[in-house]
Amino acid sequence: MNYFIIILTISLFCVGLRTITDKGKIGYPLRQLVDTHLPVIIGKPLLLCAPCMSSFWGTFIYFAIYNNSIGEWILVVISASYLNALLWSSLEKLKC
Repeated sequence: MNYFIIILTISLFCVGLRTITDKGKIGYPLRQLVDTHLPVIIGKPLLLCAPCMSSFWGTFIYFAIYNNSIGEWILVVISASYLNALLWSSLEKLKC
């Protein structure tokens, strides 16, 4: 499997989920719930931080769909985290 496709799948899912839970969007109540009732160490990988989300959601997506090897999983999740940071940063700059 092409690593880029796996990384892109994880990143688009994470950034999309982070986007729909932003203030004023349909998923914002869920974000508020996570923000107020869960510790930051759990909330960030679930919904609060786009780069952090690849650790949880990337693991879930990787093992649910691809499940090749532990080494590939580490490579893919770290790469997706970097891509999430770039994409989220770009989106934030477009808001201004």
